[in-house]
Amino acid sequence: MSSWAPDEQSGWDDGNDRGPVVLTMNVASAVMTSIHRVKARKMTTAAATECTKPRVFKGTCRICEKEGHPAAECPERPPDVCKNCKMEDCKDNRRFDLNHIPDKLPEEAWAVLKKASDERDLEDFREGLKVYSKALPQATFVEIENKMREENFNIYLIALDKEVSDVLSLIDLQGKLNCTYVVGFYYSPKPQRTNLSERWPSSPEENLERLADAGLPYDRQVPKCSNCGQMGHISRGCKEEREERERVGVKCVNCSAEGHRARDCTEPRRNVFACRNCGSTEHKAAECPNPRSAEGVECKRCNEMGHFAKDCPQAPPPRTCRNCASEDHIARDCDKPRDVSTVTCRNCDEVGHFSRDCPKKRDYSRVKCNNCGEMGHTVKRCPTAPAEDEAPQGDNYNNEPSYNESSYNNEPANDEWNTGGETREEPSAPAEEGGWNAAAAW
Repeated sequence: MSSWAPDEQSGWDDGNDRGPVVLTMNVASAVMTSIHRVKARKMTTAAATECTKPRVFKGTCRICEKEGHPAAECPERPPDVCKNCKMEDCKDNRRFDLNHIPDKLPEEAWAVLKKASDERDLEDFREGLKVYSKALPQATFVEIENKMREENFNIYLIALDKEVSDVLSLIDLQGKLNCTYVVGFYYSPKPQRTNLSERWPSSPEENLERLADAGLPYDRQVPKCSNCGQMGHISRGCKEEREERERVGVKCVNCSAEGHRARDCTEPRRNVFACRNCGSTEHKAAECPNPRSAEGVECKRCNEMGHFAKDCPQAPPPRTCRNCASEDHIARDCDKPRDVSTVTCRNCDEVGHFSRDCPKKRDYSRVKCNNCGEMGHTVKRCPTAPAEDEAPQGDNYNNEPSYNESSYNNEPANDEWNTGGETREEPSAPAEEGGWNAAAAW
């Protein structure tokens, strides 16, 4: 039979080829309906967010089945119980769910740990530790570490000093809560990183002491409120005032304005491949012949818009040479001859001469003494002159030593090498009276 029967489920027709078109239209209609629903839901959520009136609960409480309040505010609500032991204010050891851990003998589980240590595979070692802990529940970290050292394992159990979050708890293999140290698995008994040296135990003995009060991080299974930061409840049942959170604003990538997206922008579309300086499509910004535009540029110096930092009006004047007024160097690096017309006298503050050539009387109020550090006098006129044994000799203090003119009155040299001069007359006074000893040679 040559006639072809239509398939109602697929939407195919027997006379013409309109089936795929009908199916596509159905899919498009379903997509548009879903989009409209999402938009309507967003509009409803936005309207509810902007509502200033408090939300009124109109349902029934699922605890007491009374109207007027939710279950979080129910006065008959029972106290929260521990998810671990189903008791209120639980402090018992944690009960682990080990149903997913395979059952093996202690010898077989230890062989798994030995193999992982020989292969230096930490992932297999962690899984093997769970198997060994299930096979031998009373084994502690101290006993396991001692046994590992006896058999020269390549992996070490190190108890580190580490702060954990308040939603986590350090629990040992027996379920003890709130341990002090966290157990880590390492290939060396010494810290290999600098940031671990402060938290690392100083000796193997201290490591064993720490392992007695060490555990692995687990979830505390106590809710934490994201509104007030307290433990024991969530933000839905928080009694504190709601903290307003800053919402992320929407910014248009076309006009850089906030409040709408590019698909809703009324400004003409800009060409992303055009020059960012002049907007031309014939070249890039790196090849633009026009001067750089400061439109939309924020100054890094004054944080104002419309100019660059090098053109900032609030910028201090550039350093210039005091000799030639050039901005390329300073006065000490100037290669031109000194211009006296730019020199300022330190004595009278006038321009055109140095202080050593100043015609005016010296102003001692500007002079600082090098001895006492006070202003108004020099070292020669310092009232607090140093002691005689400490005072240096010479012209600096205007105290030239006095010599006997008769002794140095153009006499020829006379020394022990006998240069031809006359011999010096020995002093007649003895050494005790200030004269020279006759036995001493001149």
